[in-house]
Amino acid sequence: MAAERRLARRVVKCQAHRMVAADGSDPGGGWYFNVISKKVEHHDRSKTSDLLGPYPDEATARRALEIARERTEKADAEDAAWED
Repeated sequence: MAAERRLARRVVKCQAHRMVAADGSDPGGGWYFNVISKKVEHHDRSKTSDLLGPYPDEATARRALEIARERTEKADAEDAAWED
């Protein structure tokens, strides 16, 4: 659980500065994954620090932890390559 929260904080910090979702849509209308409740949220959302997203659809939001892990692994590999 602690690892998921650390991962979520990292992703939220990375996404907090973005004004639009990756697909160009309004992030206020996107889909989110709550790392505390493990549920997908849409319009009525929990506090931002508990959420991953926005995602373009519910199915993608359900994969939020998997997506975050993939992105973290990619970033870690890029960091390792840069340090070598």
